[in-house]
Amino acid sequence: MKKLVSLLLALTMIISCTAAMAAEDGKITIWTWDPNFNIAAMKVAKEMYAAVNPDVEVVIEEVLSEDIETRVTTAATSNTIDTLPDIMLCQDNSFQKMVLSYPEVYANITGKYDFEGFGAGKLAYSTVNGQNHGIPFDAGTVVATYRTD
Repeated sequence: MKKLVSLLLALTMIISCTAAMAAEDGKITIWTWDPNFNIAAMKVAKEMYAAVNPDVEVVIEEVLSEDIETRVTTAATSNTIDTLPDIMLCQDNSFQKMVLSYPEVYANITGKYDFEGFGAGKLAYSTVNGQNHGIPFDAGTVVATYRTD
């Protein structure tokens, strides 16, 4: 139950961090994948956010992880970052590479949220050069495993 509550709070933080942008056009767009987990979680977050912000439309679009990376690259290299969503879920292992390659795409949110409750390994994925550029979404394992043969 404690993990579920933590996840829901993280989801609310994720959507809340775009509130200023949403004020401009009244809409928050989210790109993510996996209808059984990521999209389902974003739907819960959307309901929680709507309860407090009923005038903001939250749009969840299913976009494959590798397609998100391609779209970020295309938008950054063509100087059209305004085509990107307000929120996008990214794979841990590619996030730092994307922030380092295209820093203009990712906001520095250091000091805006309490990151104290996240595991150090998970938090490290969303931290680049000592700055937070994302909020960890889940508590996925940060470990490598090897076959015995």
